[in-house]
Amino acid sequence: MSTLLDEKRVIYRKTARSALFHLLLSARNELGLNKVLVPSFCCPSVYLAVIFAKCEAIFVDVDLKSYSLLPKDLSKKIDKDTLAVIYPHMFGINAFKYNQDLTKLRIRFKKTIWIEDSCQTYGNKKSSNSELELSLDYSLFSCDPVKPINGNMGFIIQNNNSETFSHIFKNIEEQKKVDVKASRIEELKRLEASYFTSFVSNKRLSEFAITKATINANLRELYFDNTPPKKNIFNFSINQFESSQKIYTNKISKYFKKFQKRIENLKIAEVTTYPITKYDMLWRYPIVISNKKIAFDLSYLLRSCKINCSNHYYSLSKIFSEKSQDCSNSDYLSDRILNIWFKSAKEVDTAVSVIKEYFQINRNL
Repeated sequence: MSTLLDEKRVIYRKTARSALFHLLLSARNELGLNKVLVPSFCCPSVYLAVIFAKCEAIFVDVDLKSYSLLPKDLSKKIDKDTLAVIYPHMFGINAFKYNQDLTKLRIRFKKTIWIEDSCQTYGNKKSSNSELELSLDYSLFSCDPVKPINGNMGFIIQNNNSETFSHIFKNIEEQKKVDVKASRIEELKRLEASYFTSFVSNKRLSEFAITKATINANLRELYFDNTPPKKNIFNFSINQFESSQKIYTNKISKYFKKFQKRIENLKIAEVTTYPITKYDMLWRYPIVISNKKIAFDLSYLLRSCKINCSNHYYSLSKIFSEKSQDCSNSDYLSDRILNIWFKSAKEVDTAVSVIKEYFQINRNL
């Protein structure tokens, strides 16, 4: 990583949210465009960064193989007025190996900014041994206590050295400084998470949801913060990459591979596992349950047994779109996907037992 990074091409902020917001704001002011293609199946902070930057969010459906952008839908929705495309590597999966036409799109739409959302990766590598996250025009990272790369900051790397891209980066530094205390940022993150959890629960229960106006009024400063963390952040980020990769290789990957193999051996038709490849470094292991009621039941049972299991990802287009944007895969997946992670081999055994016992008891579901 240290051989590929140039300290002058890195913008550090206290959060990845703020780094993305300021990049989009600068790009919009520089290029005069405001249409941003956003993954429908993704963290809501990506969407909110787009909205606070006064850009128009166009949701792109999810690929059921990679959980990133669906190539067919991306090709349909991108056009000459597209300011940026945000391309995530969900759960640490190398999304590029599922989109062979990405290079053609980048050549065709040269004015569009391509942003690699690498906030859920450990710093994956491609087959050429070059860094996965340095492939597009910009690369976004989150260093957070709950993310693969630990820390308390976010940063963006400029990979495209053109004059226009360098000018966009320069303008970020010249934007009016807004300094939000770290303790307040943590509370704002909790507030944002509670809002989104409420949205998801209300949609699933068909109840009234909190309005977007409430979010806009309370979360703006979380995104507008424009000050870097106070430490030797450049060397820190390099060291954290190396440390996180070592942890993944020595421990976490073994848990995921063991879980995948054992679930596949159960031959449960209702459960689809993700086939881990040598280019993936998973932050969470995704399984898809064909029946959403079963997915909710399993989520509850796994958590009851103290297994880390999340099903809070939801179709952003279903929550935030005022008109249909045709993200049927996202709608389907968000009610059926479970993301599981482990801290010990014993937890793997417990998770497998819970899933096995559930289907033994409820085979007629």
